[in-house]
Amino acid sequence: MVATAVAVIGLLLLAGVGVGAGTGASSVDALGLAGSLGAGLSYAVYTLASKRLLDAGWTGAATMGAVFGAAAVLGLGVLLATDLGWLASGSGVATVLWLGLVTVTVAYLLFAAGLAALPAPTVSTLTLAEPVTATLLGLVVLGEQLDLASWLGLVAIGLGIVVLAVRPRRPVAVVPA
Repeated sequence: MVATAVAVIGLLLLAGVGVGAGTGASSVDALGLAGSLGAGLSYAVYTLASKRLLDAGWTGAATMGAVFGAAAVLGLGVLLATDLGWLASGSGVATVLWLGLVTVTVAYLLFAAGLAALPAPTVSTLTLAEPVTATLLGLVVLGEQLDLASWLGLVAIGLGIVVLAVRPRRPVAVVPA
């Protein structure tokens, strides 16, 4: 719980929540924040549902197929209302293949493997490394700049992950034979 709390505080700092409160300096949009909270809740439901399927004996591939298949059905309305003309280009096909095979298939099969071996709260906290990676890529690749609160947020997320990784393990009781 401590690791998750520290990491979530870091995530809030990284997102700019509360920075400049009362001064009008904060650039956090309430609708965007509500959308982020909804996405976080959806991710928690997705993680718990996946863990339940894995615990019931489903394979990682079957679990991810079922969860993403259900998500596809729920997202069908958005697909039907979207202009898909960009798919007719070579770069559109390459983008779909990259996103579908690497960022979804490979990533979520690895996620399922981690989820099969660890408790869902632990996996969810460990995945907070994702916004850290995205932020660092923004700094290195896009030349973005961070304020002090965002740097402190990165440090807090990292600290939360370290606390999770090095937490003391309970000693295994040895029963004499």
